[in-house]
Amino acid sequence: MPTILLLSKDTDYRDLMISHFSKSNFEILYTDTIKDCVELIETNKVDLVLCDHFFGNVSICQVAEIVHSIDMTIIMVSLGECFANLNLSNYFESNIKEFIRKKNDLKLTEYRLLTLLEKREQVAYQSKEGNLVSYVENIEINFEQNTIYHHSKAIHVTQLEFNLLKLFLENKNKLLKREQIIETIWKEHTESNLRKVDSFVKKLRQKLNLKCIKSVRGLGYKWIE
Repeated sequence: MPTILLLSKDTDYRDLMISHFSKSNFEILYTDTIKDCVELIETNKVDLVLCDHFFGNVSICQVAEIVHSIDMTIIMVSLGECFANLNLSNYFESNIKEFIRKKNDLKLTEYRLLTLLEKREQVAYQSKEGNLVSYVENIEINFEQNTIYHHSKAIHVTQLEFNLLKLFLENKNKLLKREQIIETIWKEHTESNLRKVDSFVKKLRQKLNLKCIKSVRGLGYKWIE
């Protein structure tokens, strides 16, 4: 049963959501504070956060950053009255996957949330079929075509960048020490290549706008997803 966390200060909408989703195959958690949001995510397996687009003085992009610092796999959905004239690229960069109007029929809202959850499951299934996939970053390595797809578009990368991304996706949530990266990618271990690791990781991050690669001070890197 998927778990949705509703982060909203709109008590009327909250009551409507709880009433509707209590009759469906969803578990609904709710809060109106960031602090409680963090605690609920840390103590429950949350699949999706449905958050007010303007949550007091905090933007949904800031909320997404907090949520994804705890669990990068959580789907972020913006909730509001109107989304006209928004620069959507800023929100997509924060991994906000959908924009839902409060005026929508709740059956339509339920359908759209289910579609997002099913897409995530489909991507997870595809990764078992041989390709390497990151749902959070919307990246797929297609080995048959020897191609990286980012948001369904083929991206040109060097062979070293291809191998580095492959290494990260094969070792999600595991520490990759610089020495291990060198031995795998460069097939040798020298001080000059030790310094190259940081440079190549930086280039890969910038080229694909990656948020999942985290530095582990003095040791190496970890792909957190």
